[in-house]
Amino acid sequence: MKQIYKSKIKNKKCLCRYCDEYFLAAEPRASRCKKCKINKSLCECGNKKGYDTKSCMKCSSTTRGMIQSDIVKKYPKWKNCGHKKGELNVSKNINIRKKIKIGLRKYYKNNPQVLKEKSIHRTNLNINTKFGKLKYENNVGEKFRSKLEASFSNILNDNNIKYDYEVPIKMINDRYKVVDFVVNDILIEVSGYAYESWRKDFNNKIKILRDSVDNQIIILTYSQNLNKLYDITSYDIYTGSIDNKKDIINKINFCSNINLMKKELEAT
Repeated sequence: MKQIYKSKIKNKKCLCRYCDEYFLAAEPRASRCKKCKINKSLCECGNKKGYDTKSCMKCSSTTRGMIQSDIVKKYPKWKNCGHKKGELNVSKNINIRKKIKIGLRKYYKNNPQVLKEKSIHRTNLNINTKFGKLKYENNVGEKFRSKLEASFSNILNDNNIKYDYEVPIKMINDRYKVVDFVVNDILIEVSGYAYESWRKDFNNKIKILRDSVDNQIIILTYSQNLNKLYDITSYDIYTGSIDNKKDIINKINFCSNINLMKKELEAT
């Protein structure tokens, strides 16, 4: 049997992306020379780190790897924050935790407005992290999270219809869901309804809204996605295309008339 020998790859010139100098490497796609590879893989403290990161995990975190005395020297306000050993650590005492929970429940019962503000703050934080910041402007200069919402606000402004944006509404489970627009007690949701993960979350949101509130609900999306909304349509839920302005205004007027009729019946 003849032995087959693999031919060695000759060294080729490669440009280092850190020092901008050429070096010889067997792999033509190499981007780091030996010096930069060693220097960039070590932190100032001597520990290993990633090539593109500034420091290692210990140096990047505030108190990781520090002794209690060093933490107190650097952050004197943290003396009673629970960073103590063994039984002295307040955060690990079960009885103290129970007392804190009971005290918080009593406080929230006596001050329901604080609990409401806290839950609204949490929902707003989740929205900002999930759906991004307000970066799309309408004709008046108001900012929204999507182009669809900005275009819908332009329709309302052109027809002198007042609206509230991102209104938190209490659900059956005492949590809050944020509705895109509220016009004359009508809940209006504007969604692209594009991806399957978005559709599942949106469908669950509409079902909870329907079970929690008696208000009229209008869902607006692109015309090509209207057929996909068929599964979540039920009583007092109306769907429409964002491009059909006349239909949107007619539905808002129709739902507002129904709400007026309901109020008159309740008053009698």
